[in-house]
Amino acid sequence: MDIKVSAAFKKQTANAITAIILFIVVYLLLIVGAIFLTLLLGSVGIALILLKPSIFTLVIGVGLASVGAFIL
Repeated sequence: MDIKVSAAFKKQTANAITAIILFIVVYLLLIVGAIFLTLLLGSVGIALILLKPSIFTLVIGVGLASVGAFIL
């Protein structure tokens, strides 16, 4: 029993596969960007605290690191 597949079906199947692959690529880029931003904000927060230790910079540094943690 042979099932004949139309050209329109093949085209729609290719479009669906392309959309799924594009979704996966964009999703992975967003995850990598979020991880990078988390590491960047954590590093800036720690550097700010070490640059000039005071209660004000401690609050700002911990706040930046917390924002980075909340991204993930």
